[in-house]
Amino acid sequence: MNKCPSCGYARNKDAVKCTQCGHYFSKVMEIISAEEAEEELLTFRGQCKRILKSGNIKAELLAEYKKFRDGLSRKGIFTLYLILAFIFLLTLSVL
Repeated sequence: MNKCPSCGYARNKDAVKCTQCGHYFSKVMEIISAEEAEEELLTFRGQCKRILKSGNIKAELLAEYKKFRDGLSRKGIFTLYLILAFIFLLTLSVL
């Protein structure tokens, strides 16, 4: 049996949260913060931060583009190029 660092209440070794004060123990907080950091890396904002923090932004952008392109099917690539061609033609017609 250990004690809660917040209130001193006796706690079970396997407990995640203090039953007296509701304080989460440090191991759980470490796991939660690690999961939040991992989720942050998967978001667009996290990817942009990682690219900007890298020493070689051009290489990171190319690596990110290759990862994106490898995740697309042939049909997805065709659709993407078709959309880009359509936008290009619309731009030319306006000029």
